[in-house]
Parts: sequence; C-alpha cells; structure tokens
Amino acid sequence: MLRYLDEVVRAGSIRQAAERLNVASSAINRQIIELETQFGTPLFTRLPRGLRLTASGEILISHIRQVLKEYDRTRERMLDLEGLKAGTVAIAAMHGPAEALVPYIGSRFREKFPRVTINVRVANVEEIVRLVDEGDVDIGLCYNLPSQHGLHVMQTYPTRLGAVVAAKHPLASKPSIRLSDCISYPIVWADSELTISRMMRAAFHRANIAVRPAFISNSTAMMKAIIRDGIHLTFLTQPNVYCDVGDEAFVYVPIVGSNLPLHPLSLVHRANSTLGLAASMVAEQMRASLERMVSKNGAPAEGA
Repeated sequence: MLRYLDEVVRAGSIRQAAERLNVASSAINRQIIELETQFGTPLFTRLPRGLRLTASGEILISHIRQVLKEYDRTRERMLDLEGLKAGTVAIAAMHGPAEALVPYIGSRFREKFPRVTINVRVANVEEIVRLVDEGDVDIGLCYNLPSQHGLHVMQTYPTRLGAVVAAKHPLASKPSIRLSDCISYPIVWADSELTISRMMRAAFHRANIAVRPAFISNSTAMMKAIIRDGIHLTFLTQPNVYCDVGDEAFVYVPIVGSNLPLHPLSLVHRANSTLGLAASMVAEQMRASLERMVSKNGAPAEGA
C-alpha cells in the first residue's frame, strides 16, 4: 500500500501508477479511499488530469517515504546477515573527493564485493547535509561542515590546500614551497563558486602577491587535466588528487609561510542510525585511506 501511494504521487495519477506497478487502478483507488476514511481527511485533490496532494497528504507521503527507506535499509542488512554481500552504498561527496578519493576506494571495494553497487552523487556541502539527514544517501564526504548540521561525524581530517603539479613539473621534487614560488608558472585557478578560490585568493592577498590565472574552471577534474602537461600548476587538497598521487601521476606539494587555514574534510552519516554492513565497510576504507594520507603530511586526524 505504501508503495502504491508513493507511485501515485510520482506519477500524478492513479491510472499511470497502476500501469507502472502492473496492478488494477481500482485496487489503488480502493486503498486511497480506505486511508482517507481512516484519517478522516482527503489525501488528494481530484483534478481533471490527475491528483494533487493536500496538506494532509504531504505530511503522510513524507512519512511513507521515510518508512520505505528504512524498509529497504533493513532488507539490505538482512541480506548482509545471510552472507550475500549485495545491495547499494549511496555516497554524496563534493567535487574533489568525488572525482578522486571515492572512485579510488569504490573500485577497490568492488573488486572484493562485486555484487555491491556504489551510487555516487556530487553535491555542495548544504546539499550533502540534506541528503544524509533525509536518508537519501548512506555516507557524506564534505569540506567545511557547518557547525549546525545534526549529523553523526565519523571523522574529521584537517587537510590543507597545497600546490598540485604533474610528476615531471620542476616543483614536484620540492618538499615544500612558498606562494611566491608558484607565480613563476602558469596557474589553473578554481572558479569563484568553489571554496578553493576564496581561500587561495585570500592567501595571495595576505602575501601581497598578484595572480593572473592562465585557466579558471569550476571542475577539479578539468584543473587536473590541464596540469598534466608538466607546465601548469593548481591548488587542491590531498583527497582531491588521492588516486592520482597513488598512481604517481601528480604530486601534492605543501605550501609554507602562507597562513593558509585548514580545509577540514568530514566523513558523516545520519544521526541516530546505523550503517549497513556494506556502507560501514566502505566508510571504514575511507577512514583508513584518509588517516594514511593525512598522517603522511604531518597532520593528525581529529576524532569525532
């Protein structure tokens, strides 16, 4: 019955919902009438071309969708207990981690558990908080988590922006550099919609260094593609290039003397809930990889 109602709302009519579910329209209509009788109020407004939720219907469908999510989550846990290791792990991540760290870890996880599907959504921090809080995804991975977020924080990693160059770039062999070292090379700059842009602009301003970028992009994937030539450089954190650093395609070079603030990366899941086995294992792999990466650069992870 719950799935019937959910499908009616998505389809906008009983007839279309019945066709999608392969059931009789009368059966769905009967369920709706019975529910409206039980609640003593209409759930839908009948229109010439379909149905529209009433205020009471909006409240009910929100509850129904949460119940369906919990049902699917419970079913996956039961399958895990049977040793099937099947199901879906849903992850929401910001651009950088979604283009490097998440596929790096996800592909290795699926080598061991090929029946698990990894569903990755790229979003900004506000959207990630909403997706995790509403149970649309299992795990969230985002920078600069708001202080008022209501999520369970598994771990926060104090990452910091640094210069990222191809392995053949002249700066690749340096243990660390200063901002003044960067302007000798063409710079690939993050678009203003990315937090990286604001942080780096402030750092250059404090250092009283003028910057004229060679390229500007809102895609960290494109930024990395440009610097492959060994001439350009860009500014990212370690998780933004994790798989590439592991493959020795790029080198992350720390920047010293620039007063660059920390750019904390948080691994989160929904408060007052428990991850399923597959999601828990993926989260643990993320934690282990991030621990190794951050400790390698001398910054201890902060427990939550």
